[in-house]
Amino acid sequence: MAVFSSNYTLYGDLSARVMKTLATFTPSLEVYSIDEAFLDLTGMPYDVVAYSQHIRKTVRRWTGIPVAIGLGPTKTLAKVANKLSKKNSDLDGVLDFGATPDSDGLLEQVPVGDVWGIGRRYAAMLERYGVVNARQFRDLPRDFVKRKMTVGGLHTLLELQGIPCIDLESIAPAKKSVTASRSFGQPVTRIEEMREALAVYTSRAAERLRKARMVANGVTVWVQTNTFIEGEPQYANSAFGALPGASAHTSEILQVAMQVLERIFRKGYRYKKAGVMLSGLEPIGCHQLSLLSPVPTSDPKAERLMGVMDQANARWGRDTIRLAACGIKQDWKMKQAARSPHYTTSWEELPEVKA
Repeated sequence: MAVFSSNYTLYGDLSARVMKTLATFTPSLEVYSIDEAFLDLTGMPYDVVAYSQHIRKTVRRWTGIPVAIGLGPTKTLAKVANKLSKKNSDLDGVLDFGATPDSDGLLEQVPVGDVWGIGRRYAAMLERYGVVNARQFRDLPRDFVKRKMTVGGLHTLLELQGIPCIDLESIAPAKKSVTASRSFGQPVTRIEEMREALAVYTSRAAERLRKARMVANGVTVWVQTNTFIEGEPQYANSAFGALPGASAHTSEILQVAMQVLERIFRKGYRYKKAGVMLSGLEPIGCHQLSLLSPVPTSDPKAERLMGVMDQANARWGRDTIRLAACGIKQDWKMKQAARSPHYTTSWEELPEVKA
């Protein structure tokens, strides 16, 4: 076993490379998460299994990342096939659900709680009715599923029956919130350290907000202790603060975040984690105005300042320019003593090959 610290920068870059590679194989691609995507192969003039093997080999060759592929007439069945393709080494990483002669047998291998769209609460409810696998769920009456699990559950049922109900989202939906959160490398007990950490997280969130060309209307801050340490007093809390006006300016957002932190921070606890979430997001230039206050005018100097800071950090590295509130020593940061190098995003950490 090899144990590594989290390396989010490397993960994000490799994920982007994999998705960019997948996009060369189809005009219709939905990036579902950092490690999962849906491809529409409808109408491809090739054998889909052979084509999928070609996709796997290309991704492995171009990025070094192994992938598994599940094929199905619906997104839910494709996810079922993907899950099963990882468990059977004889499939060589590809399973076409639509071509299998024993679809019932495959669905019986999938616990009902592992079906996409069925959460823990619904899984527990279904198990009380004796439904423990995907095949049993697929064969339930539609009226029963709609009554117990609303329209979303009915869509999952129909998808398992081979009836498409969930469209491919080739254009990602607009973000509803932006979150920045990390665990501390060592327990935080002083509010001064917590302020530094929150300033860093707020800066990260605001930077992502500007990159998405959006503004936020509110800030949520939360803190929590380590629930895995027995015998220590436990505390967790969160609170929301509204911004005076929609903004993507780090200093304006940070001012409200600090006010919220003062409301929820309690002395006498060893905090393990904190975070900030920006909500009420709207596109820059067309956000809703207030009827009770003068029409706000953007501050050109503030916008230029944020632009220069983002450009400098993108060119010379994160935190080349940062707010003084973020601190210098940052003893609370994640230790990451076993972090793998930033092979693909740092000139100083490029791998060296000697021949």
